[in-house]
Amino acid sequence: MDLKEFIRTSLTQIAEGVREAQEAVHSQGGFVNPSLYTSSRDESHFATMEDGQSVFLVDFDVAVTVNEEKGTNAEAKLKVASILALGGDRKASANEEHSSRLRFKIPLALPVDPDAKQRLQAQRSRQQAQATALNDYDPYERERI
Repeated sequence: MDLKEFIRTSLTQIAEGVREAQEAVHSQGGFVNPSLYTSSRDESHFATMEDGQSVFLVDFDVAVTVNEEKGTNAEAKLKVASILALGGDRKASANEEHSSRLRFKIPLALPVDPDAKQRLQAQRSRQQAQATALNDYDPYERERI
């Protein structure tokens, strides 16, 4: 499997798994990855987006092989090394193969529970309305009804 396909598939399946878990847990009255605003930095996620969506860092630690073909049209491609490809007998060929390990992190904002997101947006709207009302209040105005 190409490295780009592995990354795309991994991140997609994580998001799809969260979405499917949300449906199953929601039917039981719970929430998976609800929208939240936290006042302090929480160690469980990397950042919070404007709509309360948590951004997580997905850690990848991948063994890759570079297979370089000998010849005029040779090109090197990164492939995710499978357990079977790392061990066992190797046959002689006109290709040269090198193995390496890649470690990297990709920020991923997972899908949030839609009901929790609506509740959070309504709460935020109420808070903004209260803040606006307080800002409109003039303590020096004498003729208040």
